Amino acid sequence: MDYPKKISEIEYKKFRKIIKNEIGLNLTSQKKSMLYSRLLKRIKELKINTFEEYYNYIINNKEELLKMFERVTTHKTDFFREKEHFKFLNKKLSEIIKKNLKENKKKISIWSAACSSGEEAYSIAMELEKFPILINWKVKVIASDISNKELESTYEGIYKKEKIKKIPRKYQRIFFREMKDGRYKAKENLKKIVKVKRINLISDKYPFNGKFEIIF
Repeated sequence: MDYPKKISEIEYKKFRKIIKNEIGLNLTSQKKSMLYSRLLKRIKELKINTFEEYYNYIINNKEELLKMFERVTTHKTDFFREKEHFKFLNKKLSEIIKKNLKENKKKISIWSAACSSGEEAYSIAMELEKFPILINWKVKVIASDISNKELESTYEGIYKKEKIKKIPRKYQRIFFREMKDGRYKAKENLKKIVKVKRINLISDKYPFNGKFEIIF
């Protein structure tokens, strides 16, 4: 079977439009080759002849549309990736704890809005260890993403050793256990804090009751 050697400008504009309208990702013209290579793999898997045919397929198939979004979104993340962000998080948490204590409100809700495979959400949850006062509080970190594949990874909480190296040794001991295959799995004391939800950030409504103290 002969597969397309390129994606036409008309086809590219069609995919750009549906991606922007549905998930808010605005692909520039420089991303044309990236879109071509990522979608070509899927076209070959489905044995579809053209990008036009694949486009017609996704607009009539919601499950495949979601798979297409997973293909084109970039999922690069690490534990404690932005140090300045976590410095700010610690400062903000101190302020929130003081405020909530005065109001006799012993709970904190944090939202990791585009969690990818969960490293950010688990990093936030681990940082709460610095505040022993929270041990009897109702604390949760919502980890959301549009990708079902990434959310499954977050829910499982299993990571390669190279990823775990980014975590302080103290947290490694407290929150992770090594598996037989050399990967590491989040312990229940960490996983119970992180709640996984599939959310499209450009939706008109989010499935939440109440407010968040911090949105990351």
